[in-house]
Amino acid sequence: MASQKQIRKMVKEIGLLMQAEDRPDMLFRLALVVSQAGSLAKYITHDPQLNPGARPHGSPSDKELAFGQLLVQVLGLGIAMGIDIPNAYTLAFNNWQERDWRKVTPQSSGQIITGISAGYPGEASGKAFVDPSAKRLAEFHAGVLVVRHFRPKDTAFLPEFGVAAIVTDYGTKTCHAATVSRDRGIPCVVGTGDATTRITHGQKVRVRAVGQEGVVFPDG
Repeated sequence: MASQKQIRKMVKEIGLLMQAEDRPDMLFRLALVVSQAGSLAKYITHDPQLNPGARPHGSPSDKELAFGQLLVQVLGLGIAMGIDIPNAYTLAFNNWQERDWRKVTPQSSGQIITGISAGYPGEASGKAFVDPSAKRLAEFHAGVLVVRHFRPKDTAFLPEFGVAAIVTDYGTKTCHAATVSRDRGIPCVVGTGDATTRITHGQKVRVRAVGQEGVVFPDG
């Protein structure tokens, strides 16, 4: 994992280059990223092992340069967007390290459901809104949201108030559900494996997210 000092040095160097350009703005940086991604993609589409019938494209040095150009333009876009790049790198690295994409095997049985306490610590209760595929979020008004996993685009459908807690089948401490939990100050239990199949829609549940482990159990 790269050090914060190394990343900040790269960001500073790229920032100085951008200051000398006519178009350091976000939209132009995005256009450059798309352009450089297209250039790098040619080396994949012309790879002799992946596509034996394609003609050669560039040299190994050219390919390395294309990758480097994409890398610095992505960093430039981050600067234009005001992103804390060292922090973004750390969050992304940790998310990858936690293998957030892996299927979770349920670790509990009976009425108590266990998972990972993620995001904002605390305890809350409410009626469960069970929506495994997150396709009915526009109908959610209040209670405990129970989904397989929570995606960035799903945030727009959540009411500003009324979300007592979030429970997911999949996810880790760095998943999007955990991020929303921290931002909104609501308890969150992720990685239960099967909460969407064990909790009944409308059932009153209590969510306890304290320490490392999170639990969900019937309330009343």
